Amino acid sequence: VGSLECETIRHINTFNTLNNDVTSLNLEPERFKHSFLEIINNYFASFSDDETYEDIVFSNHMEIEKSDLRRLFKILGQNSHLNLNYCDILLENEDLMFAKISYESAKKRTLKSYKIFGNEYLNLVNDAFNSNRIDYKLRKNKSNANVTFPIKKHNAFVSINYNEDIESVLTLSHELGHMVDHDIKFKNKRDSFASTADELFSLTNELITGEYLLGNSNTLEEKIAVSLELINTYMTNIFETISTVDLSLRVNRKILKDGYIDLKSINNMTSNIIKKYNLISTKYFWIDERLLQMLDQIVYTYGMIGASNIYNCIKNKTFSIKDYIEALKKSDNEGFEIYDMLGCNPVDENNINNAVNNYKNLLENTKDLVYEKKKRR
Repeated sequence: VGSLECETIRHINTFNTLNNDVTSLNLEPERFKHSFLEIINNYFASFSDDETYEDIVFSNHMEIEKSDLRRLFKILGQNSHLNLNYCDILLENEDLMFAKISYESAKKRTLKSYKIFGNEYLNLVNDAFNSNRIDYKLRKNKSNANVTFPIKKHNAFVSINYNEDIESVLTLSHELGHMVDHDIKFKNKRDSFASTADELFSLTNELITGEYLLGNSNTLEEKIAVSLELINTYMTNIFETISTVDLSLRVNRKILKDGYIDLKSINNMTSNIIKKYNLISTKYFWIDERLLQMLDQIVYTYGMIGASNIYNCIKNKTFSIKDYIEALKKSDNEGFEIYDMLGCNPVDENNINNAVNNYKNLLENTKDLVYEKKKRR
């Protein structure tokens, strides 16, 4: 990332020292703080005088304007009070119990939920289930990451950790979305590149499968568990990801203004962001590599807004399977064109508000379920 070779080497050496400290557990807190701050400062200070971090962010991401980003911050910040309702619902359901869902049952349920996508989509998912391309079993020393590998000149491979719960079913559905996104392009001889549409189809899958589970739950407890996972999907992918972007730019501005940033400033900014978006968990706010990868984070906010609007079309019976499959076939580097093709551009104010309203309705419906549970007691 350095503009000069010596700065790049210094950055890498600092990171390697820090990495060795962490992996060897030989961690001195003060040294850790200074090492991490040096990495951050090297990163932001290494650009040339006439090009800032923020300039590079937007020049490499032509589809988003600063005004669009400010509008996203404003609308989501104004609606962040909804997250407080989630906290109340969580506290009411700490002892939630329901029957486990086997992997075979999860496969059947996801396939049933995908009927809306048509036979071409279903055939690709069935092929993955039947060709040993989904590594789902829990194993010692297996990575905790749930990930899809879009292999060049080959169908995608999925690795998840299936734990027989609602979250695992939605994780399976999410990764199947990535898999089909790759496989349908591979089948139609299209290239796949990282872009703003990366999470659109996978998050659409999560919502579709989640709503199917909600409508076909066997018990009230299971219905509440599904609702909580869907709420978490909205909050994590809309509010927590956009807040990381917000924090990233604030850190950058502070460094540009003062030439340096300390841990106290980072902590203060983090606290302000948590309050602004009424976030319940701070686990996403340790200053890790995502602070320096704003564009990687924001695709989740885009994807969730787009997916929520697609779900509206399905619910209102205005969904076009043909358009959806054609959008999947397009190269990922066409980015916002894919959103526009599906009528769910994530920086359109109406689409942002639609997604927020869907989140609000989900919260209110879940509150009703919790009230019903209380009455039964």
